Amino acid sequence: MKDTHLLTLEDFFSKYAGTPYKDMDCWQLVSVFYKEVLGVDLPNLYSFITRPTNDIDANKIVNETISNYTKVEVPRFGDVMLINIKKLPCHVAVYLDRTLLIHSTRDQGVCVDKIFRWQKRTQGYYRC
Repeated sequence: MKDTHLLTLEDFFSKYAGTPYKDMDCWQLVSVFYKEVLGVDLPNLYSFITRPTNDIDANKIVNETISNYTKVEVPRFGDVMLINIKKLPCHVAVYLDRTLLIHSTRDQGVCVDKIFRWQKRTQGYYRC
């Protein structure tokens, strides 16, 4: 039986769409998505590290964190996508389906985007 306290994808997007990156960066979005849509508590990344201020710091943090997940070849709804930015795997998104992902960018904040725009930069898919 589905937990009635969990949000649907549509409700989640309605609640957070457009939230600025400074208020919800890409890892925070993944954590909130997992908690509010999938009912899974991920570790609070920023309780034991400083929030990254640049892509190199983000790369270190993301790679340390993603190592706790299982890399998968065939993604499914909710898998974490590891994406290269400036040739560094330092951005994460949530895989929705073959065509869409949800992530938070510095320019747009929380948004749904087309996978094909990020496919060449996708380092891999990871499952908790």
